Amino acid sequence: MQCLATGGTSGALGPALALTTAFLWTISALCWASAGRRIGSLRVNLLRLILAPLMLLALLPVYALWLGHWPAMLSREQFFWVALSGIPGIVIGDALYFEAIVLLGARRAVQINTLAPVAALIAGWLWLGETLKPISMWGAALVLASVAYLAWIERRPGRASQDAAARQPGEPSHLSLLGLFCAVAAATGIGLGTVVARRAYSAPLVNGRPLDSYLAATIRVVAASLMFWIYPLVRFRAAALKIPLALGDRIVRSRLLLGTAVGPVIGMVTYLVAIEHAPAGLVATLVAMSPVFLLPIVVMRYRLRFTADVYVA
Repeated sequence: MQCLATGGTSGALGPALALTTAFLWTISALCWASAGRRIGSLRVNLLRLILAPLMLLALLPVYALWLGHWPAMLSREQFFWVALSGIPGIVIGDALYFEAIVLLGARRAVQINTLAPVAALIAGWLWLGETLKPISMWGAALVLASVAYLAWIERRPGRASQDAAARQPGEPSHLSLLGLFCAVAAATGIGLGTVVARRAYSAPLVNGRPLDSYLAATIRVVAASLMFWIYPLVRFRAAALKIPLALGDRIVRSRLLLGTAVGPVIGMVTYLVAIEHAPAGLVATLVAMSPVFLLPIVVMRYRLRFTADVYVA
């Protein structure tokens, strides 16, 4: 596949891991959508930002045993960029993405998230000096046109009556201006987070040892979790402390555990390793291929049918 930005790669490892990340994040998006419809997107995000750091920290000694030594510590500059990347990518981007999943449904939110490579492309070009070729601009224009077409198809006059006439269960949620704003803003934040994380790999090394991606993922998620939890703990202390009680719901618990394991834990590690071996624009482009994995799952799950409009619910 032609990427939106070009640069040095390390064989096929980076692209392969980026595609793996896209698949894992597709599964997690479906889990978040299911749990979010029951307890709300904010509670889902807060809960997974409790579970994800705990899982990563618990597996860190196991990872060290597998390596045969403790992962090399990050330099101050590496730590700064890794932790900072969690602000646009997780604290802001994922928060809006979770809301978009609930408002729009997983299919629509993931499709609009294909805007993330455009943000990563522009930021990588302006900041990291990654090559921007004419094909890159055509690719960005194609993504923007596709998202605009999606919005027009979903909101055009007569669509609601057609959906009702179809008498199919359809996918939960529908396209709305608020949901569209959350999805576009989330894609922008996630794209910027990719570029900021990429910056950590160009920072000076510690004793000549490369940045360990698992340790970087752990630091990124832990830092984002602490930043995300500050406001609810300060503003709604009593209510925030009761949020973990939502895990008493069996369906919510199963969706959160599965979504956290394959998304912020395994998916985050594959994502950061991909960034290490491929340009930010390429990684963001391949990760944004989640709709390729998501559409067949959603079609079977919600019994959608494809038409000249690409799909109808």
